[in-house]
Amino acid sequence: MHDVIESEGRSLISDVEKGISIAIIDDEWKNHLRAMDDLRQSVQGAVYEQKDPLLIYKFESFELFKGLVSKVNQEIVSFYSAAIYQRTILHKYAELQQMRQSSLNYKKAEMKVMLRNPVKIRANRHLQDHHVSQRRL
Repeated sequence: MHDVIESEGRSLISDVEKGISIAIIDDEWKNHLRAMDDLRQSVQGAVYEQKDPLLIYKFESFELFKGLVSKVNQEIVSFYSAAIYQRTILHKYAELQQMRQSSLNYKKAEMKVMLRNPVKIRANRHLQDHHVSQRRL
């Protein structure tokens, strides 16, 4: 917990990213093992075709492994890209909310100043009335 506080949450994010990566690798590895089992069963039929089953198994298993590595990379990059995109959107939303809040605070402060000085209010109303009457002409 001390490390998380010192790193301002960066170590926690890193640990979560590692956990997600391991979960993705684990899922894909389980799928790979199922595919390898299916391959083993299908290669046994190569004996009847008078082909070398070991050679076929080596070639096909290497292709499956390349597919595993590609799929793991794709899934991890896809997950992190989506996370970064969502983080960017949330950051932009927070900035927008902060801008709205500071604008609201500015308007409140401006209103307080105007309420303290009724002369300015009358002058502003007079200017607004003047602009409205000019528009009517």
